[in-house]
Amino acid sequence: RTQPIARRLVGAASRRYQSRPSAMTAAASSSDASNNTSTTKFISIDGSTGEGGGQILRNAISYATILKRPIRITNIRAKRKKPGLKPQHVASLQLPVELCEGTLTGDTVGSSTITYAPKDDDRDNQSVVTTRTLIKDIGTAGSICLLLQASLPCALFLPTTTAPSTKLARMTLMGGTNATQAPQFDYWYRVFLPILQQQCGLLNKHDNTQRPTPIEAEVECRGYFPRGGGKVHVTVTESMMTKLKPIRLVERGELESIYIRSFYAGRLPRHLAQDMVRAANALLKQQFDLIVTNGDRKIHREDNKGISTKIDIVAENNAIGSCLGILIVAQTTTGCRLAGSALSSPGQKANQVGRGAAQELLDAWNSGGCVDEWLQDQLILYMALADGESEIKTGCLTLHTQTAIWTAQQFCPQALFEVTRLDDPQPKKAKHEVLENGDFSNYGQAGLIPGRHLIRCSGIGFERK
Repeated sequence: RTQPIARRLVGAASRRYQSRPSAMTAAASSSDASNNTSTTKFISIDGSTGEGGGQILRNAISYATILKRPIRITNIRAKRKKPGLKPQHVASLQLPVELCEGTLTGDTVGSSTITYAPKDDDRDNQSVVTTRTLIKDIGTAGSICLLLQASLPCALFLPTTTAPSTKLARMTLMGGTNATQAPQFDYWYRVFLPILQQQCGLLNKHDNTQRPTPIEAEVECRGYFPRGGGKVHVTVTESMMTKLKPIRLVERGELESIYIRSFYAGRLPRHLAQDMVRAANALLKQQFDLIVTNGDRKIHREDNKGISTKIDIVAENNAIGSCLGILIVAQTTTGCRLAGSALSSPGQKANQVGRGAAQELLDAWNSGGCVDEWLQDQLILYMALADGESEIKTGCLTLHTQTAIWTAQQFCPQALFEVTRLDDPQPKKAKHEVLENGDFSNYGQAGLIPGRHLIRCSGIGFERK
């Protein structure tokens, strides 16, 4: 039987909700049988659960591919204004299947139901690969990073007998490199990827030298709304032949440095990117004591104290479309990374874009967590698969994170999640129903649970045999 994330915050000083059965189990069913796809029952997922968007699809296809569990997803994006699959969702489903093979049906734009039966590696030696080279074009400005959410875990666990230096998967992904309502590629590259490398043991597995990560990424062309057309090359050089290390991000430490990347593309002038930086810096300086670095030139204060801040103003000359954007990354003495980002919209002034990104970073920092709202849900899958107990300290618990935990438990019921609220804005009267009967909608604003939280997970220790 599957166990959803618990339904209630209880206690006083420390309020927590733990895994226990509820009526949500009706939204997913699985078999206790073997890993053989010919005998294992389909796991049924209600795609309208929780966040009810593309995240359930991406997580489910990753788990199904890695764990070799056939799935059926219904009610896809049922609560959206335009229900069913969009082009970026179709591409996110197809890419893991093309990497690892299997049978996928219903993968068309507008479809509300898909089924997928992954190929069983143990029964077919042809599934052991040397190199897979794939090209996936979303065809719109849909986010390339969301393709990576679905495909990267699968690529890391591809079965292989090749040498460690072999390029195992080479993916050319086309779409939006910098899209709204999704992490920008620069966030993925400068926040998510380094944290994944450091925390899960993806560095230095075969020798005592600091070899490059087994995940390499390069942008060939930038693509923006509405045309897309961006192109990113991602290479996975080796498969995870050992278990993932658990993630531990509970001590934030002190703010050590800030990195600002401000870009302009197309017909837009450089001074707008500079305006974004000035506005962002002005807001950041209200809280932080900054020492600014422009490229290789460092501006010192008289006392030589403060937080090192590097600024890159980038002209994106190889790009389709015009766009302004900014990413601000804060790194701490313990290796935590939190970020704020923003993209321009029609009629918006550049200084508003810069302030928006700075405010997003300040909100993440002041929430007291070790991860920001973009990162917390992306780590849940790796926590569930890791060997040992993972812990991450977050600020507000997002609906995406709650949904990611629920999805993990449909595929990995042995992965025990516990979420503890570390502070309670209503300590004596709060009795909040969490994920009651699969209804996320009435808990906080858009499902957001305020306060600081500790997410703990005893992972299943998955290992590719």
